[in-house]
Amino acid sequence: MRLIRQALGLAVQRFEALFEPAKTSRLLPGLSLYHYPACPFCIKVRRQLRRLGIAVELCDIDSDRALRAELIGRGGKSQVPCLRIEGGESVRWLYESDAIIAYLRTRVDADGTRLPTDL
Repeated sequence: MRLIRQALGLAVQRFEALFEPAKTSRLLPGLSLYHYPACPFCIKVRRQLRRLGIAVELCDIDSDRALRAELIGRGGKSQVPCLRIEGGESVRWLYESDAIIAYLRTRVDADGTRLPTDL
């Protein structure tokens, strides 16, 4: 099953690269996206990141077992996508692609960046 998921992940990444929107231009510190390369909900979030013109640390829990263990141990479940939000002394784990996208839009808007109109 793992080999099938890896092969599918590679195919999806190649397909995604063909239709890739604008490249990211600005790193938002303190944010990490835990994801699988082939997960459709993760792809949705990564595409919105590119559309918003921002970058976050990407943590592929399929290829790194330590990241998967961290997500389960600290976030409470292995569901992806999951956005880890570090702020001061606290860490928040945000699940669900729509909630992650909404959060990212507020961060971009709060930083004074104009949001694209096609979203």
